[in-house]
Amino acid sequence: MIEVARALPSHVEPIFLVHDTGFDHLVDAAGFRRVPGSPSLSPAQQAQAIAADQGHTWRHPFTRERVAHRVVTERRAIRRLGAGAVLHGTNPTSPISARAERVPLVYPVPYAWSAPMLAGQRPLPLAMERGAGRVVNRLLSPLAGRLATRVPGLLPRSFREVAAEHGVRLRGLFDLLGADITLLTCLEEELDGAELPAGHHAVGPIFAHLDAPVPASVEELAAGPRPLVYMAFGSSGSRRLALRALAAVAGEEIEVIAPLRQYLRPEDHSRVPPNVHLTDLLPAHSLGGVVDAAILHGGQGTVQTATATGVPFIGIGQSAEQRWNVDVCARDGHAVALASGDLKPGGRRLRRALRSVLDDPAYRERAREASVRYRAVDGAAGSARIITELLARQPRS
Repeated sequence: MIEVARALPSHVEPIFLVHDTGFDHLVDAAGFRRVPGSPSLSPAQQAQAIAADQGHTWRHPFTRERVAHRVVTERRAIRRLGAGAVLHGTNPTSPISARAERVPLVYPVPYAWSAPMLAGQRPLPLAMERGAGRVVNRLLSPLAGRLATRVPGLLPRSFREVAAEHGVRLRGLFDLLGADITLLTCLEEELDGAELPAGHHAVGPIFAHLDAPVPASVEELAAGPRPLVYMAFGSSGSRRLALRALAAVAGEEIEVIAPLRQYLRPEDHSRVPPNVHLTDLLPAHSLGGVVDAAILHGGQGTVQTATATGVPFIGIGQSAEQRWNVDVCARDGHAVALASGDLKPGGRRLRRALRSVLDDPAYRERAREASVRYRAVDGAAGSARIITELLARQPRS
């Protein structure tokens, strides 16, 4: 969202409404105006929301009261600000509040979570694409996508009931994933020739450019004799994943920089191997030519950052969308796809994959080629152009 906001022309003012704490300070640091949202989810509730997003549980923290409070808060902000459009980054109540206020809804979204993908044109992988996982994906993935988008009962009742109270009908997941303008944050070639419905645009990659220098300690490690590996699990990682990954790289002849502090408890720090250097958030877009490889969770932002900077990586997808992101790069030859289970016992598969990515020059060459394609497309600028055109078509009050 910040990248798109930066790309908007000066006569368009982006104003952020952020419900949950954790990354809201980045909005302030970028210099954008922010209005209050509803009370934030607790850390435990945020973890539950991520687990539900990844398909690990049916439980979620979006009670009827919470959904209702957020919709009211958003509707008031839309009216008070006189918003000409609502742009959201998978905020599940925005589709209700924007439609209730009859304001155009714009949604930048990975192709994996878009309506055409879930309709079955390109089924999401429910399992790791190997062995029995291939059978599961071939037989069940198309069915799962159709059920999720067409069966109203699979949409939480809290959303359906609150939407109805505001005069908005939600028939299924399609209506939460749909928008007036859908900006697919991928390259055209990644669509594999799929036909896009009206209102869908492939704008290109959008990933964070944190306004911070590469720390001197990282530069010193990069100048050292051992390969330098970047390990990051975005906003949807977990303590369990972090500890398993850290244990898997212990004793390897590499140095690891890891912005994983948010996942670890105080008692975990004694388990961090000597070759792992915990850091705060790093400007990952500046690590091209600094790190030799990366270990990622498969979220689109981290995957696109690695690809754009020419860094080959290992992706450990935690959800169907993340597995899709990694699979695209693995097929292109600049990544290795692993599952969470590959981190045990002892993480042998991760270590073998790491040696392949570091030692086989083909990975580095394919990563360099992919970075050239990514740098040729500015997804944030493409999104800003489409949003500006949309606003120009709106009647003035």
